Amino acid sequence: STPGVVNTPYGVGAFPTLFLICPNRRVERISTGLTVAQVYAKASTCPVSTQSVDVATFAYTGSKISCGELPTKVKIQNMGSSNLTSATVTAKKGTTVLGTQNWNGNLAQYAATDIDFGNLNFGNTSGNLVIEVTTNGDGNAANGSLTQAIVASEDQNEDKYDIEVKLDGYASEVFARLYTSSGQTVWQKQYASSDNNDTYTYNVDLSVDQCYYFRVTDSYGDGLLSNGYIRLRNQAGDLIYTASGSYSEKNYGFTPRAESAGWASFEDSEGEEMAFGVYPNPATEVLNTSLTITADELVNFTIVNAQGQIVSVKQISMSAGTSQNALDISSLATGIYTLRVTAGGSVLTKAFIKQ
Repeated sequence: STPGVVNTPYGVGAFPTLFLICPNRRVERISTGLTVAQVYAKASTCPVSTQSVDVATFAYTGSKISCGELPTKVKIQNMGSSNLTSATVTAKKGTTVLGTQNWNGNLAQYAATDIDFGNLNFGNTSGNLVIEVTTNGDGNAANGSLTQAIVASEDQNEDKYDIEVKLDGYASEVFARLYTSSGQTVWQKQYASSDNNDTYTYNVDLSVDQCYYFRVTDSYGDGLLSNGYIRLRNQAGDLIYTASGSYSEKNYGFTPRAESAGWASFEDSEGEEMAFGVYPNPATEVLNTSLTITADELVNFTIVNAQGQIVSVKQISMSAGTSQNALDISSLATGIYTLRVTAGGSVLTKAFIKQ
């Protein structure tokens, strides 16, 4: 067949690569070292429809990190020969019910659908999320539940971090993303074969206090070879998290602690303090600023997006003392930005969210 038609969507990084494709559309990459008998035995484990009415949990597709609230999604499947028209899906932490969804529709045999619970109150402790699905007359209750381990996010005392990346000889398999609990990307990188065996360091400023997710995926499923890694460190050099070894996906959640909620300060070249604040944060149409300077200055306000691109620059002539100014951000796409203020040779940055 045409190159890429099969190997690209399936993430084939080398040949031979062996996949098990089950009647219920489950796809699993299996070892090429298996004997014919072992492959046959593996195939015999595929779920097969044997009942007229049978609803099953197919996969958990929500977040695996809890920041108190847990974005929860699950895919359910009709394993019955008759069309499925209704089901009840329940999410629990242990035995405590967190939420229930009543689904109505029309699923043919082996068809699946997504159930979105939204943000459930999972809490700040790790534990197991149990998903259960039922329907009237279910002929096989055994396949109606799944258990997903959920890890609570960790509090940190820093707001600036370094992401260190050491790639192996298959860099194009690697994708890394740092994003907020609301889904806004702060930093991400998809590597190419030209990055094979290279090493990179990226600096990120997370001065908006909220929960962040750090996810690393490997499309082939074998992680970073040759002692490769992706590490998250604070500015003191302390190692917070490492994604290494064999994996298809790694997840980590943490909440930084910025200097204050929306305010920061720095010292100019003369050693005198300058205070700077932004509000509201998040903002929608207008970002208000308050800046205290010690002398008349022409002040630059520069907005930079999460990819490091300058999206807005404004110069304002300001007098000594405290001044308030409004910046129009209505044309910006939703996401996380950094406002960089330059005055008298000093620079201060403050992150904000555009909703």
